[in-house]
Amino acid sequence: MNNEINKKSGDFDDEASKILEEREKTNLKDYYKDNNDTSNNQPHIATDIGWINLDVEYLPSKGLFYPENTKILIKAASVPEIRQWSTIDERDFIKTSDVMDRMVEKHTKLIIDNKQYSYKDIKEIDRLYIIFAIRELTFKHGENNLYIDYICDSCQYQSHVLMKKETLNYFQIPEHLMKYYSSDLKCFNHQLSNNEEVSLYIPSIGVMYFIKDMIRKYQTGIEKINIDEAFLKWAPFVFADWRNLNPTTYKKLQMEIDTKPWSLEKISFIDWFIDELQISTTLDLKMICENCGSEVTTPLSFPRGIKSIFLISNIDR
Repeated sequence: MNNEINKKSGDFDDEASKILEEREKTNLKDYYKDNNDTSNNQPHIATDIGWINLDVEYLPSKGLFYPENTKILIKAASVPEIRQWSTIDERDFIKTSDVMDRMVEKHTKLIIDNKQYSYKDIKEIDRLYIIFAIRELTFKHGENNLYIDYICDSCQYQSHVLMKKETLNYFQIPEHLMKYYSSDLKCFNHQLSNNEEVSLYIPSIGVMYFIKDMIRKYQTGIEKINIDEAFLKWAPFVFADWRNLNPTTYKKLQMEIDTKPWSLEKISFIDWFIDELQISTTLDLKMICENCGSEVTTPLSFPRGIKSIFLISNIDR
């Protein structure tokens, strides 16, 4: 009996894989057709079979925190990863984040100067946008459209809008923070009154994975870790590269705050800057009211939670 069940399961997976493969081929054909239109203001380049170039300038980060000559390639989601996506439990933030990381890992390539880098070098603020881009490539023909209701504040008109990556509006760097941006360093940089320079970084997926894993081990009692809540808040923004981040380097920098005391000015600037940056991060959608033309912003929500990005939300209809 088990063998028969396994065989049927295998047959289903094979058939589902064939369907997605055919869909991907169709997506690419349609994609090439769409991009022959010279009026398209978001040009993409297919650099390998199944992989589509996602212009970094349209990411929430605007590509400001990546080296020059950076390309991000995406492909349609596969059956095994959609099955993995279905395990999301939004009550478990860390596990949900892990599943989102996996979707990016399996369907994204980060290319810098023609060399492939780890998906962990992608900025976490760009992760949701990239996942939406993968979703749109997976459901090219609207097989799983998502809509969100809105009410226009200007004319009180009520309607709904199709969720697309272009409508995501969850990260806008305030102008008063952009003056600290360094195009050379690809981060924020500020010189203190004692001439010490402070650099703050938009967290990468790799840095955030380390932080979340540390919290997970602390919560489950796997490791006895001294969690300094103030440093935990700052840590994602003070480590430039996840490759140099480990328990030793984390603890070393945490101890330096006391052993090589950070000045009050340094602590105050870092804490203020991070607060201001976090305030500017909201899960919103932005669209134009079809009745009066005013810009409308509404909170991002999903019919069945974040699962709806890849699972059909109205399957019972």
